Amino acid sequence: MKRFVFAVILLASCGKLSYSPYSGSVKSKNLNVSNLAAIQSSTKATTGGDVFSIAVISDTHDYYDHLEDQVEFINGMSKYHFVIVTGDITNLGMQTEYAKAVEILDRLTIPYIVVVGNHDLLGDGDRIFPKLFGDYNFEFTYKNTRLVFYNNNNWESDEADAIGVYPQSVFSGDTSTHRLLFAHVMPHDRDRFTQELVDQNESMVTNYNINYFVCGHNHNGGEVSFGSGSVLVVGSSVKRRILEINVSGGTISNAYISL
Repeated sequence: MKRFVFAVILLASCGKLSYSPYSGSVKSKNLNVSNLAAIQSSTKATTGGDVFSIAVISDTHDYYDHLEDQVEFINGMSKYHFVIVTGDITNLGMQTEYAKAVEILDRLTIPYIVVVGNHDLLGDGDRIFPKLFGDYNFEFTYKNTRLVFYNNNNWESDEADAIGVYPQSVFSGDTSTHRLLFAHVMPHDRDRFTQELVDQNESMVTNYNINYFVCGHNHNGGEVSFGSGSVLVVGSSVKRRILEINVSGGTISNAYISL
C-alpha cells in the first residue's frame, strides 16, 4: 500500500505524463491510403497522357536536415507527380521517430507513399507502421504503369514476402505498359537471401517484365542489371540525391539527381 501511495505522489509531482517514445499507441491515419486517393484524383493524373515523373527517396533515418533539403528540392520541381519513400524512415521504430519523419514529409506539396523498411519494424514499429500508413502490401495503376509495393524484410517481419508471392499475383496477366516494383531490401542481397531466393527474385523480374525493382537498404545507391530489368537502389538521404523515374508513353528511364 505504501508503494502505491508513493507512486501516486511521485506521478502527481511530475506534472503531465509523457508517453514512451517506444509506444505503439498511435492514432490510425492510413496515410498511404489517403495519399493514393490524392494521387489518383489529382489534375496531373487526369491530364497530359501517359507522361509523368516520380521522385524516390530512401533511408532517411534520423538525417532530418537532409530529409528537409530533399523535401525542399522536390517542392521546387513541378515535374514530379508524387514521391515514394522506400523505407527506413526511422532508426529504431520509435513513435517519436515516426512522428518527426511524418512531420517533415507532410511538408511535401505533392502526395507521398512510404514502403516499410527493416528499421521501421524494430521496437513497436510493426504496430506503428500499419496504423500510420496501412497495409504493407498494396498496388495501383497510374497512367498505364503498374506500381506494386511489398514487405520483403525477412529478418524483422514474420509477414515478409521474400520470394515475391504478392507481386507475382498482381503482375500475373497484367497488361500495363510499364511495371515497377518497390520494396526495401535489395532482391540480390546475399546477406539476407540465399542464392535460391536471389534466383527466384531475378526470375520474377524477367517473367513479369518488371522494368525496375526499386529499393533502399544500401545507403550508397546505384543501378545494376537484374534479369531482364534493373535494380535501382535509391541511396540514403545523406547522399543528397533524388532518384527520378520518368515515363513518357512507351519509354521509361531513370536518373540520379544531385541536390
